[in-house]
Amino acid sequence: MRIFIILINFLLFTKLYSAELIVNNISSIKITDEKKLPNGMSFKSFTIKGGSILNIGKYSKNNCSGNRVDKEGEILELNNICEFNINDGHTIWQQLKRKRSDVDAGVGELTILDGTGPYKKLTGKKCLFAVSYYEEMVFTKYKCSISDKLFEEIKQ
Repeated sequence: MRIFIILINFLLFTKLYSAELIVNNISSIKITDEKKLPNGMSFKSFTIKGGSILNIGKYSKNNCSGNRVDKEGEILELNNICEFNINDGHTIWQQLKRKRSDVDAGVGELTILDGTGPYKKLTGKKCLFAVSYYEEMVFTKYKCSISDKLFEEIKQ
């Protein structure tokens, strides 16, 4: 009986959260301020501008700003806020954070802070992201598990 209940819960969860919002992003990063300490630590402020393609058939123009802490070339902490202006007239704001423990893997977690229109329902959603760099270019991909119903709503 217990296995039956677990199976039903798994099927319900899978049904409720079987869709994925996937965003592929290409951006350019610009360091706007930097402070270097004698102990090898570096504090940087930056802006990022770019664009994304969403797997719901839409695209966006992105504008981000944030801070980064390095020590001897190794990232200790990264925190930035991004605004995604989507071609349907709506906006999503997200916060992307990385700490020393996940920097080497090039992965982390982002949180959707707010949104307009149907994207408002994504507020508070945690998503996984992967990032890689080439010179001043930043390549990011993130995935959010969402319900099929919400996926269809934001796809409209």
